[in-house]
Amino acid sequence: MNRCYEPDREYVEREDPIICNRCVHKRNGVTCDAFPDGIPMEILRSGEHFESVPGDRGIIFEDKNK
Repeated sequence: MNRCYEPDREYVEREDPIICNRCVHKRNGVTCDAFPDGIPMEILRSGEHFESVPGDRGIIFEDKNK
């Protein structure tokens, strides 16, 4: 018989590795409030946007889960 619930196992939520998917400013596709025409590949690759960079209109990463 298969058990559907295993109380001895702790559920661990994994964080999305793509920082943009966790940001309150994310829009559809690969756009956001900071980069409405497309998020630069440098930010997607680095996984960091905690400080303002040229072209982000002063909008930086804000975690939507906090």
